[in-house]
Amino acid sequence: MHKLILTALVVASMASQAASPGVQVKASAEKPKGGLYPIAVTFSIPDGYHIYGPKVKEGIPTKIAVKGTAFKIASVSYPKTKTFVQLGESLEVYEDVAKVKLVIKPVKPFRGKATVKLNVTTQACNDRTCLPASTQEVLVTIKS
Repeated sequence: MHKLILTALVVASMASQAASPGVQVKASAEKPKGGLYPIAVTFSIPDGYHIYGPKVKEGIPTKIAVKGTAFKIASVSYPKTKTFVQLGESLEVYEDVAKVKLVIKPVKPFRGKATVKLNVTTQACNDRTCLPASTQEVLVTIKS
């Protein structure tokens, strides 16, 4: 009997995770400044969910990386997190909408347009469960 109840709970949990909306990530280029390319990365987080800040020790931190070798990150500025308390533990999270400011620079000077691929890792959780962490590839076009 206990095995049947446990199986039903696992199936119900998996179904609720599969039906939950994911975090939407968009990137937009801003005007270049002196060979540096500012990019705004916007996270739209579903109601009732949060994603972790970049420095959490519990859970999967939000992380942005440049894919490939043509560009590298010069700086990243994360917004202030909100404190979320669960089971007596304080976690630093983002809710609703969060915007990260990223500045990239080319490894070699270029002219014209370039498409930059960003790998953006997040883990969405609510007060009961966490969805599996995911890494999304986000494209942004920059112009010199």
